[in-house]
Amino acid sequence: MQSNVLFIQVDQMHADALSIAEHPYVKTPNLDRLAQTGIRFTQCYSQSPVCLPSRVCFLSGQYEKTHRQYGFVGSQDSDMPLLSKHFKDNGYTTAFFGKQHTGSIRPDWAVDRCSPSLWEDQDRAKPAGSWYGDYLKRNNQAFPTPEVHGAEYIGKPVGEGVPQGSHPTRKMAGETKMPLEHNLENWTTQECLTYLDQQWTRDEPFFIWLSYDRPHYPTALPKEWYDQIKPEKITLDAILSAQELQKKPGWVAQTYINSPSRLTMGDDAMRHVLATYFTLIDLIDQQIGRVLDWLDEQNLTDQTHIVFSADHGDHAGDLGAFDKRLGVASNAIIRIPLIWHPAADSLDDSCIGTVLNAPVESIDLFPTLCDLCNLPIPETVDGQSITAAFKGEELPVDRAVFSEQYWHKAVIHNGWKFVHHVQKQVGELYDLTNDPTERNNRFSDPDCQSRVEELKHLLIRFLAGDYALSDVGQNQIMHTHLHQRNKWRTWDVAGEDELPNVIDGGSTWFVQQGTMQLFYDLHAQEHYIYDIKTDPDKLENILNTAAGQKVFGPLRDALIHRLSTRIAAIDNIDARTRNPEQYTLAQIEEQLAAARH
Repeated sequence: MQSNVLFIQVDQMHADALSIAEHPYVKTPNLDRLAQTGIRFTQCYSQSPVCLPSRVCFLSGQYEKTHRQYGFVGSQDSDMPLLSKHFKDNGYTTAFFGKQHTGSIRPDWAVDRCSPSLWEDQDRAKPAGSWYGDYLKRNNQAFPTPEVHGAEYIGKPVGEGVPQGSHPTRKMAGETKMPLEHNLENWTTQECLTYLDQQWTRDEPFFIWLSYDRPHYPTALPKEWYDQIKPEKITLDAILSAQELQKKPGWVAQTYINSPSRLTMGDDAMRHVLATYFTLIDLIDQQIGRVLDWLDEQNLTDQTHIVFSADHGDHAGDLGAFDKRLGVASNAIIRIPLIWHPAADSLDDSCIGTVLNAPVESIDLFPTLCDLCNLPIPETVDGQSITAAFKGEELPVDRAVFSEQYWHKAVIHNGWKFVHHVQKQVGELYDLTNDPTERNNRFSDPDCQSRVEELKHLLIRFLAGDYALSDVGQNQIMHTHLHQRNKWRTWDVAGEDELPNVIDGGSTWFVQQGTMQLFYDLHAQEHYIYDIKTDPDKLENILNTAAGQKVFGPLRDALIHRLSTRIAAIDNIDARTRNPEQYTLAQIEEQLAAARH
């Protein structure tokens, strides 16, 4: 019999919110034991900072640029690869419990059993009546509860003991009168265990997605857990200073200022929110322990690939902030926990309990599970198998990883992070080794311009996609033969205030603005710039002249814009920002004063 698969996912958990990672407030003994008997990856990145698009990435193994799901609605193509369907087609029984939040995936996703928790997913319950709301009704409990996310359409209750006039985030961090027996996390776990005990026949291996709704807000807790919170024990991180904010792009600075934080909530409310958030992680850990214990009792742990991760992160106190509003502009949002406990025959003894710092991506889940279970990997999957790590082999430490929103793109490489804001001149660059919470934006630092150049090129390579080696040879001929080079022309010359003309040449892209033409080489980075006003035959490459350097940056950014916006998004909630490129220090100080609690 093939090995089973248990994919445990939580929503909005900071990557370091584990006691094994020496977090000062969180106690996660069950996740710790999973890491101690498997491998913990410290540099795993989610391909999206938003719940639904990230989940589509996990389940499809594809980047957002491939599946085009940048928002919450729409309908995915029926031929998109899906973990559930792929494993079902290869002899597995499939079951999903808890938060799906994948409404754009077509309902024929080959799931044998589905117990959804969200209001929006109730129609996917299989069999009918397996939705959390139906369960509460049968047990004389009202839906929604103060624990439930996504029920705004029908009124979201506020937890008990919330002071009048509290910040909206503080209102969701009270005590819930919901008995622990019917608590959201308890129900999710019990649905999984009841299925394993009563419906799973062992005739087929199982593929289970056990998905907890939280610690995503609301962080309201049942009395037994609410009584354990200790807000007074929490030390708050300093908020960003006016000087630090002024160096960031305008929309980033304003979003941070308006986000839930000690600035907008006050210190007491911030401590309380964090205390419930961290205690909620402890509660979830205890529930996960119930499932791990069941596997141990049934002698199934060694026959099961167990994966734990989150769809995305949370500031969870970093920079004195909470929530996920900065998106890819915050590493706390796109870096996620990843613990992998492969079945016994797939893990070399020398790897047990190891911590790996090599970069990996959430889309690697799909191909890695295929490798471990001896299943073919669909050609349309973008992720890379990381099974080499389970054999004691090193993963590449110089792998570039990506996270994106439609108008904001992040690339992380060799300890540096670059964020490009499409059609904006101001970007972000952070030295994550020395500045892990990203206080010091070094995008304009003269000493870092070569790093900006390197990371922008990686971003262009990512957005442009693969090219054929035959393109490389053809484009080399183009650079050495005048008649070939002059084939690349546009008859409608774009004016200085218009979008440039762009041509996809495979390994070389052509960009023209006014009389300037850029041949951008993806392969060897041998770029060419010609001014067809003074050099109509394109005889002189002026890239390294003052005139060439002046236009190279804008033309390259125009290429990024075209590569980004050529993607026809199925849905996009990431509106293009209208903020100034940067605020002045006086403007930042004024906004800080207005936002202060």
